[in-house]
Amino acid sequence: MKNLLLAFALLVSAFLFSQEEVSKIKVGDLSPTFSFTDANGESQSLSDALSKGSILLVFYRGEWCPYCTKYLSQLSEAEDLFSEKGILIMAVSAENGESLENMKVKSKSNFQFISDQGYELMTSFNVEYLVPTKMVEKLASNGIDLAESHGADEPMLPIPATFLIDQNGIIQYVHYDTDYKKRPDVNDILSAVK
Repeated sequence: MKNLLLAFALLVSAFLFSQEEVSKIKVGDLSPTFSFTDANGESQSLSDALSKGSILLVFYRGEWCPYCTKYLSQLSEAEDLFSEKGILIMAVSAENGESLENMKVKSKSNFQFISDQGYELMTSFNVEYLVPTKMVEKLASNGIDLAESHGADEPMLPIPATFLIDQNGIIQYVHYDTDYKKRPDVNDILSAVK
């Protein structure tokens, strides 16, 4: 029953907010720059990460989202294929470290998870949206407290989006869809690698 209510809340959220249907960031654009803290607690920048390979930057809604778990699991299963092409996967959520670790375990992923609690990454990639009060209340009734897990007063979530950034910092692939159920196919991403 709890999963049914959560699914209903997720469905309602798709209709309650209005957002552009296409990403403002396009293939061929220079990626926004950003910094993050890695699993060892060390600060890194996009350029640090790009020195190791291209980056597949994946924005997901949260540990509570079954569609996100399923998609991150698919990426995990294909991680060797990405690695062979020199692509590092980084998953971004506004959730705190504990939720990131839980998602890493649930999705059986070995790649980097980044906490965007200040919403800086979401904002720089133009994928953020303010969660409607009705959805916040529905999630809360299912034990999901966005304010607590995000460490913020404003309940923001990302549009599920995926960006492939080559080692020169150029966007090579974009998948952006306000329908949280639609995620890119692994083969589509891999075919965009040059």
